[in-house]
Amino acid sequence: MDIYQKNHLRRYEFAKDIINFGDICGDFACGTGYGSVLISDKAKEIIGADLDKIVVDTIKKRYENINNNITFFDILYLFNLSCKHY
Repeated sequence: MDIYQKNHLRRYEFAKDIINFGDICGDFACGTGYGSVLISDKAKEIIGADLDKIVVDTIKKRYENINNNITFFDILYLFNLSCKHY
């Protein structure tokens, strides 16, 4: 890993340290979704959002069998979420 990748990973490690079991967390600009997966075993629910619809569609497929508490959205459509997600 290069220094940028290590720094990025440490941000998710830091987030995981401060997340309480049962928290609902947002991962905005989630990119490939790996960070959402890293914190998913501690949080009750992860809402991953990114601007690139193609990326969001790809990561939905990639992680569909990994953890059922992660939901990925196109960030432009996040406002359409109903209150039941919060």
